[in-house]
Amino acid sequence: MARSTIYDVANLGSAVSTKEQKYAGASLISPDKTPLYSTLNKKTLKSTQQSWFLDDLAAPVDTPIAEGTNPSNFEDPNAFIGEVFNNTTTLGRTGQLTDDFMLTEAYTDTSLAKAKKTKTIELLMGIEKALWGTNTRSAGVKGGAARSGESIASQLTVGSTVFADAPEYVIPAAQVKTATLPTETTVNDVLKSVSDNSGDMADLMIYADSSWVHSFTKSVLRIESAGVDDKLNVNINGSDAKVALRLKVYEGISGVVTLVTTNPKCSQRLTQLDSALFINRSNVCVGHLGANISVKDSPEYHGTREFSIRTKFMGMVTNPQSCANWISIA
Repeated sequence: MARSTIYDVANLGSAVSTKEQKYAGASLISPDKTPLYSTLNKKTLKSTQQSWFLDDLAAPVDTPIAEGTNPSNFEDPNAFIGEVFNNTTTLGRTGQLTDDFMLTEAYTDTSLAKAKKTKTIELLMGIEKALWGTNTRSAGVKGGAARSGESIASQLTVGSTVFADAPEYVIPAAQVKTATLPTETTVNDVLKSVSDNSGDMADLMIYADSSWVHSFTKSVLRIESAGVDDKLNVNINGSDAKVALRLKVYEGISGVVTLVTTNPKCSQRLTQLDSALFINRSNVCVGHLGANISVKDSPEYHGTREFSIRTKFMGMVTNPQSCANWISIA
């Protein structure tokens, strides 16, 4: 008797069901974006320990000089140069595929290339989380404790280990907020401090957790009464209309900021999701020692195929006074 080719949707596993129906592939349901790492400039490093310099201008002098007076004192133009340094952090992921997986025809992609892509995404998320983290600088010990670099978030704190080497350049306390709601007043105060200390209008990118973005949107971008603070109003051709806000841009008294919502899996506050970094991207970068991402395959055996992926990187803030760190809202 010939077997039926009819798929019985009402009685799965019945005698007439000869083929299991599936969509091809597997959907990735986890957030995988890395906006902070992806949008910062990348630098090539030549050492596991990298230093950089910060400079400042002397205070303005407006004392007149009498005609015919020769200079008697000569100034040091390098008097305000400060040197800081950070260490690289090494992160890695590994993968292993069995020969059964690689030789079997399957609905989902179980190839070596797909496995490497998945583990690369996971590694990039690890970099993102490390840049957001609270880790401080540590030299490590060869064969012992791992070497660690201070995160970008930690460099933007008053207690930074990197800027302890040049404390005159540490981020001002007014630009670090803890347990503070982002209101028009508090945000403008931060932007004013950034502008006062950097000498320019603050033109910053805010990388923020979802709870911070929601609080900021309701309190700052709203131009409605407090009872309806979940709606935003704009004027289009002179007539009032409600629109969906796609790109969140806020222009304050002392500068303009653009909001980017970060990956919730990479936040340093996974439960609250209420932190934000105000970044001047001209003064923050990521350095890599060697290739940004290095992939190595182990010899191919009959039973398995293994590979490893590594990266060596550090966050580098070249002017913390041009940035801000909103650690929490509550």
